[in-house]
Amino acid sequence: MLPIKSLDDEQFEEITLRARNLIKKYYPQWTDYNLHDPGITFIELFAWLKEIQQYHLDQISLKSRKKFLKLLGFAPQTKKPANSLVRIFQVGDDLELLLGTRFRAGQICFESLQHEFITKSKIAGGFFLSTTGFKSNFSSYLSAGGKMQFYIFGLEPEVGGAFYLAVDRAFPPGKIINLYFDVYDDYEVKRNAPGPDFVPLAELYWEYYSCDGWQPLEVIKDDTHQFIQTGRISFTFQKEMDFASLPEEGYWLRAALKISNYEVAPILNGVYLNALPVIQKETYSTYQDFLWEEGILDHNGDRNFIWDTELACWGRSEVYMQIGEEEGHKLWSLVENFTKKSSNGLTVFSVPDATVSVKGELSIRLLAYEDHFSIARTAGEGDGYPYQSFEIMAENILAENFQIMVEEESGFVQWDRVNDFDLSIPESRHYMLDEESGKLFFGDCEQGLAPEGKIIIISCSSSLGLDGNVNEGRINSFAQRFVDAEVINDMVASGGMDSEATDQAFLRLRRELGRIERAITYDDYEKLVKATPGLMIQNCRAIPVSKNTRRDGSRDENAVSVVVQPFTGDKVRGLNQAYKENIYRQLNDRHLIGTKVNVLSPEYVGINIFAEILVKPYYQDARDRIEKSVSAFLGGAGWGFGQPVQYSAIYGIIDTLDCVLGIHSLVVDAIGKGITRSINGDVILPPNGMAYLNEADYVITAGE
Repeated sequence: MLPIKSLDDEQFEEITLRARNLIKKYYPQWTDYNLHDPGITFIELFAWLKEIQQYHLDQISLKSRKKFLKLLGFAPQTKKPANSLVRIFQVGDDLELLLGTRFRAGQICFESLQHEFITKSKIAGGFFLSTTGFKSNFSSYLSAGGKMQFYIFGLEPEVGGAFYLAVDRAFPPGKIINLYFDVYDDYEVKRNAPGPDFVPLAELYWEYYSCDGWQPLEVIKDDTHQFIQTGRISFTFQKEMDFASLPEEGYWLRAALKISNYEVAPILNGVYLNALPVIQKETYSTYQDFLWEEGILDHNGDRNFIWDTELACWGRSEVYMQIGEEEGHKLWSLVENFTKKSSNGLTVFSVPDATVSVKGELSIRLLAYEDHFSIARTAGEGDGYPYQSFEIMAENILAENFQIMVEEESGFVQWDRVNDFDLSIPESRHYMLDEESGKLFFGDCEQGLAPEGKIIIISCSSSLGLDGNVNEGRINSFAQRFVDAEVINDMVASGGMDSEATDQAFLRLRRELGRIERAITYDDYEKLVKATPGLMIQNCRAIPVSKNTRRDGSRDENAVSVVVQPFTGDKVRGLNQAYKENIYRQLNDRHLIGTKVNVLSPEYVGINIFAEILVKPYYQDARDRIEKSVSAFLGGAGWGFGQPVQYSAIYGIIDTLDCVLGIHSLVVDAIGKGITRSINGDVILPPNGMAYLNEADYVITAGE
């Protein structure tokens, strides 16, 4: 370790004394060293200044600490807005909610994340139909209100089983419909969030009932990952739905189970229409780019661009046309002769086709901003000098949604936001944004170009960060326009965070550095397997090479065997193919080159117990006490793979109960592969063995 040099190594008294001792050497005529002497006063003054300088030289500045973070690949996080889910109900008629539709929680603004179709339809009923004809419906739960406990595919999901869902009126074809499924997840073992490479545990085939019978349903997105977690399923179809009685009346959808590798049967707590995600922010200005050829040419010779954002409907608008490119940056020119009109909730921008002289891959930029942001959107006028800074006339700026353009001689150019100018060259169009102060900073012409021209904010939003985490039921109104519907958030808004301080970033760095990303030790393998995306891992153990020998006694030194027990509840389950595939994907890119990984399913060993027990006569519940104690011992969460079942341990558990006088006989037997018996009657399990109580027979005799 490098030595730590202390620069603050002298106190005020030491500095003063050393300076006074030098007087005789440099000026012997000075003989009065008392405090009243003006020279002594100056010595003490400069000694005080030196002590202050030493202190500051010995400190690590905030700027330096940020540089240290950057060297480690980290930077303080910017403000994060809160997220929630709102449910729209009592809908008067079908309607379109555009991107950025605003909702209110008191004075706090939330916005929708995408264009949403809101339907007047309601859930009318549904049922599960098994391959054997067994049917279970949840219509009674809907009428009773509250959360249901409905097994979507029955207690034991089987291929061929189907889940049916009815609505009271048909969905219009061509629209994207969203159904929100609240799936039960309150298990003792929590499911890891599925990742992008997650292998689904099941495969569903969705259909809807039309005039031509059952037709395939186009599923656009399934956030539930085939009903293993709460989320939305988005779908659309092209033909009209038809009314049917199956046996309940309604317009029907169904999901048939084609592949089933569920470790637990999915349970439905509730299903809702018109539930949409929202984010806590208020957009002052936003834009969207289109290719010129994407515009629809009409009979008037205009290119029409449809923009489905709420701010474009009621805010002010501008249109920019790309006129070229310079050093990797697009050049934009302001278009004056455009028209804007709203139709069916969408905003159509019409630009004369003659505006563009050179067709092809050029873009057009549509920009919308609030009326009250008209002045604030001009951040300032650059003068070309270094170290320019401008204060934004808006509060609670959200850095992740902030963008600017600068008017230069050749046109408007969008500049790039950076955390610092360390990598900037004189030609870099870079700027920094300080969220806390709301200031823009530009370079010194050596590291970062200095702007010369008008600076326009093209994208800007505000967010309260941590203060946006409101409770359930607080988001209860539309903000911008009257909508014949009601709105509520059934879950708290969460995830909102303020800008991260440097000290907090260092703490996060320590946590991140402690994360296991590579499998080196056996403990690494176990932690990585338990973190496999989308799975519920109850138990896991990497078997040491010394205990994983071949039949001839040899060992494979380059192989690591990991035995994994999925969450089973009260059932005995091994690993299915989907589980193994997900675990292999988790480990493949993380283990050492040349290491072979074997994922093993548990070898379940059933323990059979027969005992003749003498109990105290006044314990009427003696049998229940004995059964619960033995079951808790063999079914405990701490039972490990390969852990032997000791005869003496079971004997002691029974014998030490308050209700037991003595044990006449005890037999412990086992059923399974690879087991052996010790001389003491213990059951020795294989390395991947897992014991469970298969059968217990107790002959209870009351003593005197």
